[in-house]
Amino acid sequence: MFLLCALQTAVFAGDVSIPLRLGTGYFQYLAVKKIFTDPNQTFVAWNDGTGCNHLVLSDPVISSDPSGIRMRMNGEGRAGTPVGNLCVPLVPWQGEIDVIMAPSVAARGNGIELIVIDSQIRSSHGRADTGGAVWNWTKQYVHPRLATMRIDLSRPLMDLHSAARTLFPHSNAGPVDDILTSLLISDVSTDTEGMSLLLKMAIDAENQPPRYKQPVLSASEMARVDEVLVSWDVFVTLAAKQTALRTSDKALRDDLLAVLLNARHEIVRALETVIPGSEDPVRALFLDTWSELAPLIKKISSSIPDDTALDYIAFVGALDALRAIDAAGPGLNMDISTNGLRGLARLIAPPGQTDPLLYDEEVDPALRDLFDFGQPVELHGTRFSTGSGWLISSAWAQNSTDSDTLIDLDKWIPAKDNIHEYLVRVRQLLDGVGDKVLRDRELDRPYRDIFHPLLLASAWQETCWRQFIVEDGKQKPIKSSVGAVGIMQVSPRVWRGFYHPKPLTWNISYNATAGAEILHHYLVHYAIRKIEHKRSNDVQNLARATYSAYHGGPGHLTRYQKKNTSPELKRIDESFWRKYETIRAGNSLAVQQCYN
Repeated sequence: MFLLCALQTAVFAGDVSIPLRLGTGYFQYLAVKKIFTDPNQTFVAWNDGTGCNHLVLSDPVISSDPSGIRMRMNGEGRAGTPVGNLCVPLVPWQGEIDVIMAPSVAARGNGIELIVIDSQIRSSHGRADTGGAVWNWTKQYVHPRLATMRIDLSRPLMDLHSAARTLFPHSNAGPVDDILTSLLISDVSTDTEGMSLLLKMAIDAENQPPRYKQPVLSASEMARVDEVLVSWDVFVTLAAKQTALRTSDKALRDDLLAVLLNARHEIVRALETVIPGSEDPVRALFLDTWSELAPLIKKISSSIPDDTALDYIAFVGALDALRAIDAAGPGLNMDISTNGLRGLARLIAPPGQTDPLLYDEEVDPALRDLFDFGQPVELHGTRFSTGSGWLISSAWAQNSTDSDTLIDLDKWIPAKDNIHEYLVRVRQLLDGVGDKVLRDRELDRPYRDIFHPLLLASAWQETCWRQFIVEDGKQKPIKSSVGAVGIMQVSPRVWRGFYHPKPLTWNISYNATAGAEILHHYLVHYAIRKIEHKRSNDVQNLARATYSAYHGGPGHLTRYQKKNTSPELKRIDESFWRKYETIRAGNSLAVQQCYN
């Protein structure tokens, strides 16, 4: 399958180059699809119908090197002249046929042809056969059949054109269409990893108008910006999920999730902070996120062994082309819109999905499973109000946590006269939630000793162990300025698809469980995997890195140790560290100082 390498946008003589990669796995698939189509994936190269002469090939193995694409096949045949009911003489043959095929760009620049440049035939005894019937049949019947392995890229290039075109204003239809129509394959070569080819498109860079300065947003434009930001969230989620389905490499899946979460954190910040008079943030988010996501999709997509590979060619190619046009032809003014993103999303959306940008707040079990969160958090018997008022009923029990404690905590607003008892019960809840997370997930010592203090200190740092506050005489969930809710300040937008928003808001145990799962995930899949503890030779720094990521997203994992971290974020990280050290020293109820 194609793997678009890191985009090289070189503007010289009007050309922009986009390198592509085609892995040997796709050629293996192509060989079975186009050549070995007879029963049991064999290829009957020749059979004269007399029973005397036939050649059957099987078990193709594809490799590559600078000389071309190599195919090794097992062969079985026999040759003879029919005389009555006999074959005279009857010469059986068993062995291997090796073929080297050199790739060549098709005449129209929209495909790759494979030309046989060499063949070798070896008998089962290892002797080279350079003559006889098998040699003749190979040249006469096998070589022409191998030529049918032509790779037609006309449809992916058309899809690329159509999808990319939707993200430019109609006023620039002519120049953009000219650029995208000029996009053709210009060169092809092979190496030990597969095939490299180069797409080129012509941009008259010298005659492009300068990019106009983006006007500040008016109040009427805010709704459009909000809509596109939400669509970008769904788009990135689709890309990360569909790509994760194509790999079993957990590290690559972790990296995909990191890009998704970082993008969602940025989207949430933009949604909460973009106001009339500010600049449109969509284009910058698009370019920044794609620069992180593209290398992962390209790496994973190289192993796709079916025709879905062609969909990813169009998808990745369109996005890289957009980035190239934006850089080389800034006056064309790329405009990220919901309809444009929908067109791109359809290139890799599951078949039958009517709207690939449908925003859904329900828990997605497949998303949780792909990114190693396991089964959705269970919640039994709880009903929630649809507004912002009181909890209607909290008669529920979850996991092994004491139900009476949970009922109390979902109605309890901590006050000075009951604060100690409240905090004891919250500690009981957090300890129970932490124990269950550790039972359900692997975590070796000494890392297990980090987890409970990490959970308690994070809840202290985020909310002083509160799920609710009183406002205007009503019990309301505690909520941050960017929409994070509950005791662990879990953002329903950032964790969309992983947790239900209403239980996060109204149910302290559900929220605590979500926070514990997220902390565990950041600890294991990011802090430990990226050996944060070995960089400083201090295992406790895993807690610092984990909280930094918990607070700001995976991209903040190392901020606690960076000199250029903002004073505000440094203050937050240092405050967490003091709380963590206090709890680790055995004083878990020191959180009471919040209420003094």
